[in-house]
Amino acid sequence: MKALLKKVSRFNDERGWKKYHDPRSLVLAICSEAGELAHLFRWCRRDTKSQRVRALASDELADILIFSLSLCDQLKLDPQRIVLNKLQQNASRFPRALQ
Repeated sequence: MKALLKKVSRFNDERGWKKYHDPRSLVLAICSEAGELAHLFRWCRRDTKSQRVRALASDELADILIFSLSLCDQLKLDPQRIVLNKLQQNASRFPRALQ
């Protein structure tokens, strides 16, 4: 995960984009990309696993992840640590279902 964060950070640095990547702008970008992802599935009932839908969803998810990693970079958060911490919190809140 740290290697991926470094790649995203380097990519942004090489293009001079970090000056546009304040937390507010990144949050708005994440929301915009999430909206584009939602649009793909808005009226879908069937064909949600087609190659076309998967490819489009893949692009939108990648944008969301890139902006999320950029936000982690700006806020100096370790994405792996925050995900693992949240999973631990959720495990406490939502115990395993008994089967």
